[in-house]
This record gives sequence, structure tokens and C-alpha cells, in this order.
Amino acid sequence: MLNKIIVFSIKNKLVVGIFILGLIVWGGYSLSKLPIDAVPDIM
Repeated sequence: MLNKIIVFSIKNKLVVGIFILGLIVWGGYSLSKLPIDAVPDIM
């Protein structure tokens, strides 16, 4: 199973790159919508 994922990722770098870029954009959007109370105070 893991071998098939690795082979697919190597053969389809563009698809994997677009998927990762989409995840980054989605994460940034989710972070911007996060309430201030949910972000820990690290300072």
C-alpha cells in the first residue's frame, strides 16, 4: 500500500504539488478564521 503511494507520488509530482499547495491555502484560511481564544499565548 505504501509502495503504491510512493510510486504514484514520484510519477505525478504536479498532482501532489497542487494537492499540497491546496492544503497550505486551506490551512491558512482556517487559521485566519480561528477565534483568538483558540490560539495559545506563547509569549
